[in-house]
Amino acid sequence: MSSTVSRAIQYSWFMPRPGECPTLRARGYMETRHDLRREAREACTPAVKIMWCDVSGADKYANATAIDVSPQGMRLKVPEPLRIQSSVTLCSEKLKLHGEASVRHCSRFGTSYSIGLEFMRGVRWNPKKG
Repeated sequence: MSSTVSRAIQYSWFMPRPGECPTLRARGYMETRHDLRREAREACTPAVKIMWCDVSGADKYANATAIDVSPQGMRLKVPEPLRIQSSVTLCSEKLKLHGEASVRHCSRFGTSYSIGLEFMRGVRWNPKKG
């Protein structure tokens, strides 16, 4: 067996599987990224109005659709990508949410984009209210 192949087999335990966090895999943990959430998210589909500033500083507005929500954040389907760590103002009457959030991730979602938001400045979603 060649040294390259044996090295690959020897270190295959280190390679993350699909959906796993590489850092935790390296430390010997087997949790997936999804398992690391602080609180469970609930699936939902209400409309959410969002506002943010693009790279040129211009105000941007969009109608987004919620995918899921938790007391500390939510995931939205949006028409265009947003920068990571940008601040977003959001409003949803149905979820009884209004405030600011920070973009934690942004990825392609079919013909749209999926953004993960972490609520800021005391904003929390209450499952009993929204």
